[in-house]
Amino acid sequence: MDDGVKRVGSSFSKLMAELEERQARREKEESEKIAREKAEWDALPEEEKQRILAQREQERKKELAAKERKEHIEECKRKGIPPRFYDAIWDNWTADTPEKMLALGLEGLKEHIKSISFFNNKAANIIKLSEQLSGIIRSNAAWRFPDMYHNRDALMTLGGIGRKTANVITSILWGAKNVGVDTHVFRLAHRFGWAAAADNTPEKVEKKIIKIIPDKYLAAANHLMVMHGRYVCKAMRPDCENCPVQKLCGCKKE
Repeated sequence: MDDGVKRVGSSFSKLMAELEERQARREKEESEKIAREKAEWDALPEEEKQRILAQREQERKKELAAKERKEHIEECKRKGIPPRFYDAIWDNWTADTPEKMLALGLEGLKEHIKSISFFNNKAANIIKLSEQLSGIIRSNAAWRFPDMYHNRDALMTLGGIGRKTANVITSILWGAKNVGVDTHVFRLAHRFGWAAAADNTPEKVEKKIIKIIPDKYLAAANHLMVMHGRYVCKAMRPDCENCPVQKLCGCKKE
């Protein structure tokens, strides 16, 4: 029995000695590797060191941006946001205050919105708008639209905001009884018989629509009519056969 215990003890001692030897070799190899890398780094010209450091920082930022982008998409999915809005929401996070938008700059902004129509004009208007709003809100809290612009007339003094946009903003954000009238809403209002031929301006059509659509639906009216006009009740060749409101519409194909 004592001999067996001695043999086990001897084997265990040999095993531990071997493990310690392996660990010592690994530590020595690691130490030698670090020393070689340090010597190679010290031998590099200063300009090359700066280039490598800048490249590493760029790669780090790229990896971080990819991680944040992935988290952003996962968050959008959890909230049930349609994929077509992922980029718009991401861009908003990129510059969510007038000051950040100005720091992004005109050319930087164009890079973010170049996939949409008239992006040059829209970028210029956004920068002008940011210049007008910059500095009004001075707080560490989340930025919010200044109270002084919470009405249509005040909004229309800001860059790039006309009556239609002001109507959409005030109805959606602040519950105002307004509705935005663009080319799609204008066309559909006439096709549905909500507006007469004499109603030949957006303002006249707007007044007619507000009298017809219940107040609680006004905020959604512009978006719904724009989508319907863009994809179903199109200006040329309206898709009446697949129109979900065909039975309620007395209009024939133009």
